[in-house]
Amino acid sequence: MECEIATDWIIDEKDLREVGEDKWIDSKTIQTTIPGVEYNITAFPNDDTDGEHEVAFSLYVKTKVPITGTFTFSIPSANFSQTLTFSFNDNKSSNADINSCGETFTTRQLFFDPKNRFFINGKLTLKLRGTIKCDDDNGIKSGDTVGQLLYAKGDKDFTIEVDGKVIKAHKFILRQHSPKFAAMFDSGMKEAIQNKVKIEDFSFDIVEEAIKICYDCGWEVEYFSVDELLRLLKFSDVYDIAYVKAYAESYLADEITENNVCRLANAAIEFRAEKLQLSCINSLIKYLKNATAVADFDSLDVAFKAEIATKAFCHVI
Repeated sequence: MECEIATDWIIDEKDLREVGEDKWIDSKTIQTTIPGVEYNITAFPNDDTDGEHEVAFSLYVKTKVPITGTFTFSIPSANFSQTLTFSFNDNKSSNADINSCGETFTTRQLFFDPKNRFFINGKLTLKLRGTIKCDDDNGIKSGDTVGQLLYAKGDKDFTIEVDGKVIKAHKFILRQHSPKFAAMFDSGMKEAIQNKVKIEDFSFDIVEEAIKICYDCGWEVEYFSVDELLRLLKFSDVYDIAYVKAYAESYLADEITENNVCRLANAAIEFRAEKLQLSCINSLIKYLKNATAVADFDSLDVAFKAEIATKAFCHVI
């Protein structure tokens, strides 16, 4: 997945002058169209480096997935441009998902010298343009040996009946993945007492694959059609199984075309699939920029259309 970033940050000269030594000022944070990736710009107008006060700008990216990218900071009035590249790897430790990339570009004295035209009418306009790329699978990992072993065991203590067939599972696995199943088990309802539930609104294949995914054994999903993936997405929403939803979203994102993007976007809204929504926005922005005809655009949710417009244009902050 790839997305463009474009932001114009307009800052008062007074605000920059008042920043203390080795302190900084942050722009607002902007969510990209890559799920889990957002950024802001940080200005360091008073860095003390070996006794010399320097000015630097950095791009800070918060990401839950490995990303690479190239970006350019520019200040047209001063004929200044600085292009940098970055590669941030996924790191799950606390606060380690916030990464930065930037370099010193001038001294504080030169920065505030009117002759250099960094400020026009008391304001600095810093332009950010760039591209972020992600080859991640949305956090989905290959089969977990422990999960496979558990699925193969014969001590499952809960039965799910679908289409006259049965699916066996461990209650603790269902409880771990689904708040809805957890609430059922704690309710004292007959399903909890009998250790059995009947599901009528979904097919056996969909329910079985969802349960297998909970055990990291969901291999058939790779061969699901778009319609089947949408039913899997709906099941994950109804039973509040985030792990299954991540699978469905990831595979649906790979199936996006100009012919189905609006249908998938509406489904993503209906089933509260935020990652799929962002994937659809990213694709729609590309189609619009390339003048690619998109099927069923009029059917697209009105608020979603407005969000596309918001993300498609340069941010002025």
